Amino acid sequence: MRHGHENPEIGLYRYVVERSFDRCMWQIVERKAKFISQIMRGHLDVVVASLR
Repeated sequence: MRHGHENPEIGLYRYVVERSFDRCMWQIVERKAKFISQIMRGHLDVVVASLR
């Protein structure tokens, strides 16, 4: 639970305009997050195969 709040969860919203620099940056961050997640789970073979 967050300090000072009675609700255990919060909602996050991200608004990005299509064909914008923000969208491009979000896609880069998303790819990096997937890559890191696969490495942390030990599924590097999936990453290597998808990069070919």
